[in-house]
Amino acid sequence: SVDDNGAALTVDNGGTFASILVTSGTKMAMYVSGSASINYDATGVITLGTGSWFHVGLTYNSTDGLRGYVNGTLDGTAAANGTILAIVGTSMIGDDAGAAGRRWNGAIDDVAVFNRALTQAEVQDIYNDVAISGFNLTSKYW
Repeated sequence: SVDDNGAALTVDNGGTFASILVTSGTKMAMYVSGSASINYDATGVITLGTGSWFHVGLTYNSTDGLRGYVNGTLDGTAAANGTILAIVGTSMIGDDAGAAGRRWNGAIDDVAVFNRALTQAEVQDIYNDVAISGFNLTSKYW
C-alpha cells in the first residue's frame, strides 16, 4: 500500500537511523545514517501504486552501499559513505517519530531486520518465499 511520504519502517537511535518511505510521486525512498548519511530519494525505477502489495527491502554495507529492492528487483542504489553504527533504539513500523504526521496509510506484513546486508539473491528468495540458510524467518514477528 502507498501513502504520501508515509514511513513504512524507521529504525532510530537518536540520530543514527534507517528509513524506508514512499514519496507522493509513488517512488520508494531510502535513508540511512551512520558515520555519514546515505540515501536515494525517489530515484528508483519502479512506480508503486495504490491497492497493490509490494515487497520492499533495503540493504547497506560499506562496500556495495545502499541498495533498495521492490518485489525482489533492484530499484535504486547509492554509493557507500562510511559505516552504519549499531542501532539499539526504537523501531517504528508505520510511523516516523522524527517527522510529525509521516504515517503509513495501509497494511504492513512480515517485517524483518537482519544483522548483515542480504545479497540480491537472498532478497529475491524472501520475496519468492524461499527459506534462507541460517535464518528462521518465522521466529520473530511484531
